[in-house]
Amino acid sequence: MDISNELGTVAISDEVLCTIAGVAAKEVDGVAELAASLGGNIKDLITKKYAGKGVSVENNEGELVVTVNIVVKYKANVQDVALKVQDAVLCAVNDMTNYEVAAVNVNVVNVQIADEK
Repeated sequence: MDISNELGTVAISDEVLCTIAGVAAKEVDGVAELAASLGGNIKDLITKKYAGKGVSVENNEGELVVTVNIVVKYKANVQDVALKVQDAVLCAVNDMTNYEVAAVNVNVVNVQIADEK
């Protein structure tokens, strides 16, 4: 998305938006990691540039739709974690870019049973 004013144009890439959303999601207590969702449409996984990193961003006529794929830690309340991820991503993208976020979709793709060391 580009924002133009009298000084010029400011462009924030989708990769930056994905990074902001990913960092915000990983900071939520109960999130073990981000994960690429292979259970969905393979075409979407290939065509969305950053979906392999666990976050994708779509710009639908000026409205951002962010999708985050997470792995939840064992014994964490899955619904609470997902809701906190939605809130964290929405706030982070809004605060850092002033872009309007229409939706934050959270896909819980796995549960981390034990820490792998």
